[in-house]
Amino acid sequence: MKTSVSAPASDLWVMPGRALIASSGKHLLPKRSGAYYFVGVVDGPLGCSPPCWR
Repeated sequence: MKTSVSAPASDLWVMPGRALIASSGKHLLPKRSGAYYFVGVVDGPLGCSPPCWR
């Protein structure tokens, strides 16, 4: 199986065979809609995961 790699725009669906890598200074925030998953791209401090942004 081939794998495609990309730096996604916001709200890109997560699919088998697709590797998503955040651009520099960005974070991927996984979201769910029913049985499907997608990622949002957000700005955030380096070395910090979403719970510490609050």
